[in-house]
Amino acid sequence: MQRREFVVVLGGMVAAWPLAVRAQKSLPRIGWLVFGDAKKLGPVDQSLKDALAQAGLLDGRNIEIVFRYANGMPDRLAELATELVAQRPNLLLAVGGDVIKPLFEAAVNIAYTHRQWR
Repeated sequence: MQRREFVVVLGGMVAAWPLAVRAQKSLPRIGWLVFGDAKKLGPVDQSLKDALAQAGLLDGRNIEIVFRYANGMPDRLAELATELVAQRPNLLLAVGGDVIKPLFEAAVNIAYTHRQWR
């Protein structure tokens, strides 16, 4: 998927989001796992953040973005992903296979654990 296609897909999700938000009392939360650090997002992460802002979704105003930064240390990704998923955001976000995999695994583990306790 090319960058433009991705931004279009993200824009479609963002367009439908206000309907879901009205049904909630608190701000919707995005859990965002970042390989880099807080000082400078990578180009794709920054593009996504810019696309959210262009769609009118601003952190602290009408959404809450919970970031976890691995600071370039791949061995921290699994721990940070588990921490992020435990906060139960409405949407999980990660860019790149090395970052998506631990986030996906953490989400599956939490879902499996919750299913067993029902």
